Amino acid sequence: MAASHCWRPMIARVLLLLYLLSAGAVHAQTPPAASPAEKLIAAINAVRLVERKPLLRTNPKLNAAAKTHAADMAAREFFGHKNPEGEGLTERLARVHYKFALALENIAVGQRDPQIVVADWLESDGHKQNLLDPNVRDIGAAYLYYASDPAVARRRHYWVVVLAVAAPKSPQEPVNAER
Repeated sequence: MAASHCWRPMIARVLLLLYLLSAGAVHAQTPPAASPAEKLIAAINAVRLVERKPLLRTNPKLNAAAKTHAADMAAREFFGHKNPEGEGLTERLARVHYKFALALENIAVGQRDPQIVVADWLESDGHKQNLLDPNVRDIGAAYLYYASDPAVARRRHYWVVVLAVAAPKSPQEPVNAER
């Protein structure tokens, strides 16, 4: 049993690669090319497909929160879920007006390729748990390449993914209010 368990990450990567290659072949005529953040979302959804989890839909508010965090980490040279002032995902989601019932975040730095980022996250129990959480429905992602100043060594490649489920609308909010 232990021997078959060690092959699981490799099998998952092979399946992910096959899915991505076949998806690229089917959509090869669709311009423009996907951004690194879009490729990251596609890779995450490919893993969720293999693992029989609901696929995630891209949310522009989550994309904005992810972009803000990637840019902040690059500009201020830190790597963490909270900024130097102690603000985290909750504050970032409040700024973009995304009310959530559940919100999770994975970050990475240094990797040049979104598939490598996802493979690395799958090797970490906490990150993998976030990616495969069956309760989340929305996703936002950001990739930032920060060209370094020759005098400053920077990590250069910043990745942020936010996975969430929106809070249910309150009964006071009219769904289709008549005027």
